[in-house]
Amino acid sequence: MRRRFADADLTVDAVARRFAISRRTLYRLFEGEESPARRLLRMRLEHACELLCDGRMRSIEEIAAAAGFAAERHFYRVFHAEFGMAPGEYRAGYRLCSGL
Repeated sequence: MRRRFADADLTVDAVARRFAISRRTLYRLFEGEESPARRLLRMRLEHACELLCDGRMRSIEEIAAAAGFAAERHFYRVFHAEFGMAPGEYRAGYRLCSGL
């Protein structure tokens, strides 16, 4: 998952198939930790945050795609739910705090 998290086609089912195990077994392997789906989402969001703050001023659509989200709207909804702000607001706040 770490190597391919930015691939929009990577899903929990694809990971399970890759290792020839059931989805349920994959979830059992993660028992006591965050679920595989949550880990994948977190990796994508962390990468998106890095891209938002790297100073390159990519479009939100480009960042969503580069972070592994198939649709910009889905990225926006997930980002807002996680951080309580839109991706553009996050970037603006970072620039204010960092002096960029």
